[in-house]
Amino acid sequence: MMIEEMQELEARRQPDPFRLDIEWVEQPELFGIAARLEAEAARNVALMEKKRDRVKAELSLEIRQSPRDFDAPTRSGSVTLDTLESIRDLQPKMIEAENVLIEAKFVYDQARGLRQSFDHRKKALEELVRLHGQDYYSAPREPREMSKDEVDSVKERARKQRMEAIRRSRKQVNPGD
Repeated sequence: MMIEEMQELEARRQPDPFRLDIEWVEQPELFGIAARLEAEAARNVALMEKKRDRVKAELSLEIRQSPRDFDAPTRSGSVTLDTLESIRDLQPKMIEAENVLIEAKFVYDQARGLRQSFDHRKKALEELVRLHGQDYYSAPREPREMSKDEVDSVKERARKQRMEAIRRSRKQVNPGD
């Protein structure tokens, strides 16, 4: 449900410069929705952390009580902490709890980014209103000619942004790198 709401809201991020009055009136409501979604995602992360901690505690207790059921080597009848943690972290219930938490954190990061984008949208609307007040949109204008240096600068900036986006996406896929 939250993902669908976020996708619907994402589609409304770009303000229409020719409907500034409507965009201006809708901005607080859209920002409020984005803030609520971020709060819900943060709550979900906290709940998933609690669930993971509960699974961790239950598995630790089970392993300590019945180390033979987990093929755990023991010293004097007890399991060492390192062995306990290794066995616990390999249990399907623990892996599942960790994966659910990772997904919840991902959704939270997306929700936070969406809320921040609506903050930027507000600033963009303010600037569009300022431009409108200066009759920026009042008359047609000829296309602006750009020098070769300006074109090269824009292309270089776009290339750097693409490379940074690729680097960030690789970092998300391989966080240890």
